[in-house]
This record gives sequence, structure tokens and C-alpha cells, in this order.
Amino acid sequence: MLFGLEKKFGKTTVLIQLIPFVLMHSEKPALEIYSAIAGGFALGILGLRTRSFIPGLILHIVLLLSMDMWIVYA
Repeated sequence: MLFGLEKKFGKTTVLIQLIPFVLMHSEKPALEIYSAIAGGFALGILGLRTRSFIPGLILHIVLLLSMDMWIVYA
């Protein structure tokens, strides 16, 4: 979505892709929704700068695993 719409909307595409990203997290606790807004924006910028979704995917996985480990071992 990010790269497909970039030609037409430019950098505004980050805000457009942010909508479905936040909606995917909408049934989570409020704190996670707020962090999805910041994280989706950051991942969108990262995707545009690197021209790849792979760094964002790796960052998302690392964040997910670190939160899971923190919950299990805390």
C-alpha cells in the first residue's frame, strides 16, 4: 500500500497507510492503539527511506518478541 500509493500521494502516503495499521490494532488496549499510531507513522517513514518493508517487519517482530518475553519473565 505504501509503495503503491506513493507515486500519486507522495509522502502523504504514510498517513494513508497509517489508517489500516491502526485499525488492525483497534481491538487492543488503548495504550497499544496509541503506540500503533506512533509506530505506524515511524514504520511508514522507515519504509519510504529504505524503500523496503523488511526493516519495518524485523523491527515489528523484535518489538513483539521483546514484549512477550517481558510479560513472561516479569
